[in-house]
Amino acid sequence: MDFLSEIWQTITKNRSRSLLTAFGVFWGMLMLVVLIGLGNALTGGIYSQVEGFAMNSCTMGAAQTGKPYKGFQRGRQWEILLSDLDIIRERVDGIEGLSPMVFTGNKTISLGENHGDFQLVGVTADYPKVMLSPLLFGRFINEIDMRDKRKVCVIGIDVYRKLFPLGGNPI
Repeated sequence: MDFLSEIWQTITKNRSRSLLTAFGVFWGMLMLVVLIGLGNALTGGIYSQVEGFAMNSCTMGAAQTGKPYKGFQRGRQWEILLSDLDIIRERVDGIEGLSPMVFTGNKTISLGENHGDFQLVGVTADYPKVMLSPLLFGRFINEIDMRDKRKVCVIGIDVYRKLFPLGGNPI
């Protein structure tokens, strides 16, 4: 009991020092909680950005050149061609799947009275090996579809929810 009364006397004699110490402890705890929360939010954000990518996968894209090369100007645009994919398959060991992706930008898609703006992406049959996309209905595009140039459409979960708000089989 003497111990508690001694603590109380020390606190009341040095009020400003006690208040500053209490505020310092409070501020330190608050900053710790805020930083841990920000770290967890950042981690969750990064995980949500790479969600759906297969393990050990990478993406490549063409952009403008940064330097002139052998007479070509700086800032020139180049493209990756389908023939380049065969070269990549031949020269890089361990490739299980290789799928080009052609982005067309946002297009308005409608079904009856339901419509929305969605991004269209052209892919090949290897796409499920590169991106983990669960299918709710039907099947994914295959080599026969590509060989016969069949018109195949795979819709994502967001498109399904927008075009089929009451549920149902889109096939």
